[in-house]
Amino acid sequence: MLSDWEAFCLQLKFPLSPQRAKGMALNVEARRAAGFDPQFIAELNVYAQSKGRTPAVFVFNPFAEGHVALGRALLAKENPTRAATELEIAVKLAPGSPDARFSLASAYSRLGRKEDAARELAEFKRLERLGK
Repeated sequence: MLSDWEAFCLQLKFPLSPQRAKGMALNVEARRAAGFDPQFIAELNVYAQSKGRTPAVFVFNPFAEGHVALGRALLAKENPTRAATELEIAVKLAPGSPDARFSLASAYSRLGRKEDAARELAEFKRLERLGK
């Protein structure tokens, strides 16, 4: 399920942007009084300060990448049980990695763990939307 902020951002079409939604200055109290979600206000505040640049920091974790690579290799060798173990470690090390989430969803799917696969696939899609 999308957060209010994610749903808002998906609806905006160029030239509209979240930065323009704040007006000349971000009036936090007015948004609170109007019933805006506190997390939405916080996201708008961060975005407003970023001058339109994505306020995201991506961290490369070589340990997580190693587990992703091994997990993918194990999937290719038709060993989804060991692949899932490696990919679960990768997700713990780098929970914001779309690659780790997608690969883990694939491993869970091959193991017949449909609910786990659906959860990881949904998280993969959420991360992909945020990264664009």
